Amino acid sequence: MGVTDPDHMLNRIFDDVLVWKKRGEDAVRASGVPYTIVRPGGLRDGPAGEGGYKVMQGDPKVLGQMARADLAAILVAALGRRDALSKTFEVVGDPNGSPPDWERFFSDLRTDGR
Repeated sequence: MGVTDPDHMLNRIFDDVLVWKKRGEDAVRASGVPYTIVRPGGLRDGPAGEGGYKVMQGDPKVLGQMARADLAAILVAALGRRDALSKTFEVVGDPNGSPPDWERFFSDLRTDGR
């Protein structure tokens, strides 16, 4: 998250790390290779499934964290799903949310460029 904000604190601390991540995303999009780009909030250790997810698009300025295991579950769920292709989204954990309905999780997202 935060790759479209050149003044983001992480760019100052880590030598433009988010600028470089954005350039990597742009290269993947331009390559013609099928992709899904997931921009998680801060990552923490812990078990998966302790709530739901808040999913956003457009790189909003939102703070949040999620368990690495939850991110892994999202990445695995995206594999082989046509409705996950050509989409970029941000995600953080939502302790008050419900586990996702994978059938709708990706289909409710806008395709890039639309």
